[in-house]
Amino acid sequence: MSRVSVSPARGLCICLILAWAPWADADDAGTADPIDIALAHPDRTARDRERDLTSHPAEVLRFAGAREGLTVLDVLAGDGYYSEILARVVGPAGHVYLHDNQAYLGLLRRVPDRRRGEGVEALEIYVREIPDIDLRSDSVDLVLMVKVYHDLYYVNNGWDVPPGPAIDTVMRVLKPGGVLLVIDHRAPDGTGASYAQNRHRIAADFAVADLTARGFLFDGALDVLGNPDDDLTGSPFSAELRGRTDRFVQRYLKPAVAVTAPQPNGWGALPARSSAPDCQASALRFSAADWSAPGSLRPRRLRPARASHPARWACS
Repeated sequence: MSRVSVSPARGLCICLILAWAPWADADDAGTADPIDIALAHPDRTARDRERDLTSHPAEVLRFAGAREGLTVLDVLAGDGYYSEILARVVGPAGHVYLHDNQAYLGLLRRVPDRRRGEGVEALEIYVREIPDIDLRSDSVDLVLMVKVYHDLYYVNNGWDVPPGPAIDTVMRVLKPGGVLLVIDHRAPDGTGASYAQNRHRIAADFAVADLTARGFLFDGALDVLGNPDDDLTGSPFSAELRGRTDRFVQRYLKPAVAVTAPQPNGWGALPARSSAPDCQASALRFSAADWSAPGSLRPRRLRPARASHPARWACS
C-alpha cells in the first residue's frame, strides 16, 4: 500500500485510488480525439446536433474520461443521446449499455433506432427495471446518470425507484476506481431533495453529501452547463428552460484502496463517516500523465491534481 504524506496540521483524510484509471487518456497526443470524431459522424441526426449546442457533450465526456475500450452503463438513458455518442467513442473493443426501464422506454421509441448506421456495434439496448440490472459486479468502467438522479427522490403513480438500492446497484457494477458521472437540474443549495417531487431539480450540495455517504468519492465538478439566468425554481420542462436549465456536472469514483492522512504518531484508520450533510469525502484525482498506459494497473507516479470544489471529511 502506498501512502501520501500531508501535513498533520491540515488534518485531512485522503482517499487514494490505486486501481486502473479509466479516465486516463492515450499518450499519443497526435491521435485524433475519438470524442470529436464521434460527434462529427455523418449518421448523427440534426436533432442530436442541435442538442450539442446546450449539452456540450465533448467537454462532458472528456471530464468523464470516455475513451476507446471502456464498458459504459448509461442509466435511464431515455432517448439514448449520450449512448450513441459513447458507442462510437468506445469502439468495437468497448461496450455501451443503453439502459431504460419501462417508464423511460417511450423516450427511446420517439427517435430513430440508435443502432442504425456505422460505428455503433458496441451499443446494446438494455431494458430492465433498476433492481433487475444483472451486469456482473466490478464490470463497468463508467456509469452515467444524466438528469435522472433526482428521479430517485420522485414518487408518482407507477414510479418509485428508491435511491438506496439504485445507487447500490451502480456501486456494485462499477469496477474499483470506476467513474460515476451525475448531471442534473440544479436546485438552490440547502434545499436537499425537496425540489425533486414538483420541480424535477435537486441540490448539488445534497448530491455530494448523499453519494459520498453511500460510499462514493467526490472527484470534482464541471461548470460548463451552468446558466446564471436560471433562478433554480422553474420547471425544466417549461418552454423557456427546456434544454437551458442550470445543471451541475459531478464526477465520483468507486473506492479502490483508501489511506488516511497521518496522525502525529503514524498512520491511523479511516474515520467513520457521519450522515450529516457536511460530512463529505475528499478524493485525490490523477492527471492522464500519472498513469503508465491505458489499462495499466499501476500509476507511474502519484501526483494529485486538485479537484474543483473538493469535498472534505467532516469527522466529528
